[in-house]
Amino acid sequence: MKTLVNSGLAFLLFCVPTIFAQENICKHDTCKPFLETCFPWKNSAGFICCEWSSARGQYIKKVRDPIKGEQILNCDPLMCYVCSSANKKQGEKCGRTFGYSRDEAIKAGVLVSCDDIGVKNARACGKMISNAYAGEEIVTRYCYNTTSLTKSWYPKGCHEYHTADTCYCNKEACNSQEAITHGHINNFPPTYYCRCVAVQQISDGMAQFPPPIRNPEVKFTKLFINNEFVDSVSGKTFPTINPTNGQKICDVSEGDKADIDKAVESAKAAFKLGSPWRRMDASKRGALLYKVAQLMERDAQYLGSLETLDNGKPYMNAFGEMMFSANMLKYYAGSADKVGGKTIPVDGDYMCYTRHEPVGICGAVIPWNYPVCMFALKLAPALACGNVIIFKPAEQTPLTALYMAALCKEAGIPAGVVNVVNGYGPTAGAAITAHPEVDKIAFTGSTEVGQIILQASGATNIKRTTLELGGKSPNVVMDDADIDSAAAWSHEAVMTNMGQCCVAGSRTFVHEKIYDKFVAKSRELAQQRTCGDPYEMTTKNGPQVDKEQYSKILELIDAGKKEGARVECGGEAAGGDGFFIKPTVFSGVQDNMRIAKEEIFGPVQQIFKFSSLDEVIERANATHYGLGAAIFTSNIDTAMMFVQGVRAGTVWVNCYNPPCYQAPFGGFKMSGLGREMGEYNLSQYQEIKTVMIKIPQKNS
Repeated sequence: MKTLVNSGLAFLLFCVPTIFAQENICKHDTCKPFLETCFPWKNSAGFICCEWSSARGQYIKKVRDPIKGEQILNCDPLMCYVCSSANKKQGEKCGRTFGYSRDEAIKAGVLVSCDDIGVKNARACGKMISNAYAGEEIVTRYCYNTTSLTKSWYPKGCHEYHTADTCYCNKEACNSQEAITHGHINNFPPTYYCRCVAVQQISDGMAQFPPPIRNPEVKFTKLFINNEFVDSVSGKTFPTINPTNGQKICDVSEGDKADIDKAVESAKAAFKLGSPWRRMDASKRGALLYKVAQLMERDAQYLGSLETLDNGKPYMNAFGEMMFSANMLKYYAGSADKVGGKTIPVDGDYMCYTRHEPVGICGAVIPWNYPVCMFALKLAPALACGNVIIFKPAEQTPLTALYMAALCKEAGIPAGVVNVVNGYGPTAGAAITAHPEVDKIAFTGSTEVGQIILQASGATNIKRTTLELGGKSPNVVMDDADIDSAAAWSHEAVMTNMGQCCVAGSRTFVHEKIYDKFVAKSRELAQQRTCGDPYEMTTKNGPQVDKEQYSKILELIDAGKKEGARVECGGEAAGGDGFFIKPTVFSGVQDNMRIAKEEIFGPVQQIFKFSSLDEVIERANATHYGLGAAIFTSNIDTAMMFVQGVRAGTVWVNCYNPPCYQAPFGGFKMSGLGREMGEYNLSQYQEIKTVMIKIPQKNS
C-alpha cells in the first residue's frame, strides 16, 4: 500500500532536527563556553551544537532522523556566531541573543545585531528569538524592517500543534499550562512552544511585532470620488459600530444611486481613450501597485489597528492580513507587464494576433470579514490589467477601504481610477450592479446576495461577473490520520476569524474509530481558545462583526441544541458589552440538522461520524455549496480518491486553507462563479480581441 507522509511529520523533519538528536559536544574551545547557547536546545537526547568540519569547510551538526538514520547538516550561519571567534561581535541593536541578557552577551562578545546577519534597513530589534524553531529564517524576519514582515511570522514551513506530550524539550520542564502560543495568520494552526531551560519564549519575538494602536484616529469618513473625499449627494450619514463594545465609532457618508452615478462619470473620464491611465505603460501601472503595497507596509500598524476597531478581529490577525494583502499587491504588480496576446498562424494571406484589453469600469462589492484583503484582491488584478474600479465596502467596515483609497492617491494613481462609495447593499450596491455603464462586477459575500447580483448584472447590460460566495465545507479525518495535527488544523479551519470565513471547514467528518478521541481533543482546543479584547496579543477570538451576525449564530446554536446535537463546549454568548460568542463544538451532528446545512459564519464546529470513504464523499457532496474541502490521511490512494470525488473549488490534504494568493480560489455549484487569486484572476479582468490583417503574402 502506498503511504502519504503526513504533512506534520514532513514539517517536523525539516524544521526540528533536534528532536532526534544524539549528544554532540562541541569540540572548539571557542564554542565550549557556550554549550547551551551555540544551539540553545536541550532535550532528553542531549545537546546540539555546531562543530567545525574540515571536509566541508564549515560548521555542521549531527542529528538522527528516524527514517534516514544519522544525518550531518550544515549549521545555520547565525547559530555559528558563538562557535567562531572570527564571527564574534559586539552589536548594539538587539536586546537578547542566544539566551543571554544584553549585558551577558556583550561581556561574552557574542551579541549579534541585525547588521551582523546582513539585514539592511533594520529597525529596532528588541529581542532576538532563540528556540528550536528559530534559525536564520525567523530571526531575519524579526530583525528585518518591521514594516516588511512578509507572508507570516512563523518559522518557514513550521505550522504544527504541540502539546506537552509532543513538546520538543524535557516534558518535566514544561506542561500544557506553561505552553504558550505563537500568533497565527489566517488559518494556520498556532505553534505551541514550551517553557524550557535555555529556550527563550516566542514573546521575545513579539517584541518585534508592532504593538496595536488602541484608539486609532479615524482619518477619512467621506466618499472617495475622482481622488477627492466628498460628502454624499444626499448629505446622509450612517454609523459604524465597534463590535467589541457595541458603541458608535463615527458616522460615515452614505452613498446611493446619485453618488454611484458620479463615481461612474469619474471612472469613465479616467478610462477614456487617450487618458493618462490608458496611455500609461503597463510597467508603470505595476510600479504604482507596488507603491501602494509599500505604503500599506509603512502603515500596517495603523491599518491593522483600524481594522480591529471596525471589524473586531484580533490585532494579530489584522496585522497579518495587512502584510498578506501587501504581498498580494506586489504579486499582481509584477503581472502588469506580463499580460499579452499572441500571434496565430491562420490560413490564407493574413496576419492574426490577439490583444488582451481591460474590461473597463469594474464594480467591486466587498465583504466585512476580510475588508483590506478583499479590497486588495479586487484592486490588484483590475489595475494590473488597466481597468478602473468603484468599490462599495460593507456598511459594517468602511473605514479601512477609505484609508486604502487615500493610499492609492498618495501612490500616484490618477484621478478616477479608484473610487469608494460607502453605503448599503439595497441602495449603493444595487446601483453599481444595475448601472448600464459598469462593465464588470466582482462580488464576495453570501450566496443569496450573489444570486440577486447575478440577475441584476444582466438586466441593463451583460456584465462580466465574478462571484465568490458561501460555503459549508467538509473537512474529513480518516482513521489513519495524525490525530493531533488533524485536530489542530480542523480547529483553526472553523475558529479562525471567529468563524467568519466563507471557506470555513464547518462540517468536520471524523472516522468512527477515532471519533471520541478527536471530539475530546477538539473540545480541549476550543476551551483553551482565548476570547476577549482583540487588541491583546494573546487573544484568539474577538467579537462577531455586528449584532445581526451575533444573533444569527446564537439562534443556530440554539437550533442545534433543540435538534439533539451535543454541546461539547461553548454554546452561548461570552458576555460583556460586545458581540462575543464562546468557541463552540457540537458532536453527534446529523446531516438533516439545520447546523449541518446552513452556513453559520461563526465559531461553531460540527463533528459528524462516518465509517467509509465512499460514504463520506457522498455526504460531503450532499450540499448546494462547493467552495472548499479537506482530508487528513496517511494513505495517498485515499487522498487521491477524495480529491477526485469531492465537488469543491479547492481541496487540501493534511492541511486546511494555508494563506496563498498565487493559486486560484473559487467555488463549484452555488459557491461562486469564476476564480480569484493567482494568474487565473487576471483573465477575469480582460477582454480578448482578435485582430486579422490582410497582407500581400504570408511566409513562414
